[in-house]
Amino acid sequence: MLRYRCFQNCDPLKIASMWCDQPSRRGVARRVTTGLLEQLVFCKPYFDPEGLIVAENDHGIVGFVHAGFGPNEQYDDIEMELGVTCLLMVSPVADRESIADELMRRSEEYLHGRGAKVLYAGAIYPLNPFYLGLYGGSELPGVLQSDTVSLEVFSRFGYQEIDRCVILQRELKNFRPLVDRRHLKLKREYRIDIDSSALSANWWEACTNGCIERTRFEIRPVGRGSSCGGLSHWAVEPLGSSWGVHLAGLSQVEIVRGLRKLGLATYLNSEVLRQLQLAGANLVEAQTMKDNSTALALYHKLGFKTVDHGLVMRKQAR
Repeated sequence: MLRYRCFQNCDPLKIASMWCDQPSRRGVARRVTTGLLEQLVFCKPYFDPEGLIVAENDHGIVGFVHAGFGPNEQYDDIEMELGVTCLLMVSPVADRESIADELMRRSEEYLHGRGAKVLYAGAIYPLNPFYLGLYGGSELPGVLQSDTVSLEVFSRFGYQEIDRCVILQRELKNFRPLVDRRHLKLKREYRIDIDSSALSANWWEACTNGCIERTRFEIRPVGRGSSCGGLSHWAVEPLGSSWGVHLAGLSQVEIVRGLRKLGLATYLNSEVLRQLQLAGANLVEAQTMKDNSTALALYHKLGFKTVDHGLVMRKQAR
């Protein structure tokens, strides 16, 4: 007999077991343990057991859906006007479609009941409360285009694509830093500082990224202290191990306005890729929105290739 209920303390092992039995999909961690679920999901201070709804039969859990919220404008608490169905997962059973639809209905019911006025499907910053490292890649991308099962369910419930991000990867086996006259000039004039103990910028970042070790690369003029920009890197786990690679994720790439046509971004990224290569990484991933032509041109120049897309999907609450 099929039953639907909210999360209970006895569920982590059952959810991990169901997750590991899922067919292999790009962008979804293959081996998940109760420890990883605790670290990346259950330990969040805003985790609400009523927002994680499971479907179970006499043999165990056959599906779950997890709904949550993003931060307020100050990034110091959650805001419930914007709700997001972070993840939907159902075992390949005979009545998979009906189970997925009922889970989705209950997810929306939970979000409505908490005051959500706009509903999103798929976590993406700043609506990214859970599952970084377990789904997507270097960042949470919304709904992966390759995640066709989830996309079909969200489409049936009236969610529409309003934007998308491009997911790019680059193998480092044959990487060679760009070398030209401008690159050599920048190398003489700028240095790259590495900070492996950078603090979170706010409460929300501490909640979503606090359990992840990030390294910040800052580019500064030689002899002066002001930062001209930087980027962050982290070892994308456990997704990287799922793919059998040492995967490095790039995020928070920025160059100070007014310095963006000097080639600093190309120089910074090229040097960071070189250092990651020396550190043993063999694959690098980055994400950027589809309309960010400058970032896309930079990544393509550095040899990145598009491997997937993440869809930002939304609908108005009733």
